Amino acid sequence: MHLVPVNRRAIVYSFPWGESDIEQIVHFDHKSLEHIQPDIKAAVRSDSGPHCICLTSTIDKAFLTILVDGYQETQRFTRSGALLQQKIVYFHPRLAPFKAAVLPAVGNVPEYCKLADKLTDELRQAGLAALCETEDDLDDRFVRQDEIGTPFCVVIDENTVKKGLCQLRSRDTTQTELLEFSDVRITLQYYLKANTN
Repeated sequence: MHLVPVNRRAIVYSFPWGESDIEQIVHFDHKSLEHIQPDIKAAVRSDSGPHCICLTSTIDKAFLTILVDGYQETQRFTRSGALLQQKIVYFHPRLAPFKAAVLPAVGNVPEYCKLADKLTDELRQAGLAALCETEDDLDDRFVRQDEIGTPFCVVIDENTVKKGLCQLRSRDTTQTELLEFSDVRITLQYYLKANTN
């Protein structure tokens, strides 16, 4: 049996290549539903009988919309002052594959790497998806993390070893703030919780 909807609407998204439906909303009234269950007419006292609203979408359309929505090309200055053409994915923190990246300022300094591994493990144990990255220059690692949508980067450097201070960098503002090494987990949890409400 084929149901005839009373009303049908589509939610349309403007992709760079054109508009496309990302969700269908279909309304069936009690007259439409009588085809499925004929005795529904007896249960209904008037024309205000049961109605059914059906929403249909697919995960691929939702994911594509999130990717297109978050993708931006911008120009930023590196720490050395060079102008950089950059691609950034502004995932909402809930959707970001990694919530934080821990980056030793210099990837081959054992003291930095040891502290970075320790912090990465602490963040993972607290339920935060975190990774430690040591390859390439620090600016290149910032660019890579921005490209995959990581909202925060923690930089481990000489100040961390000597004074217990590290830098927390925000993807959205590219600003850094100094934090006590022991406060990084709590601060990240606070920022991520504030962004999910």
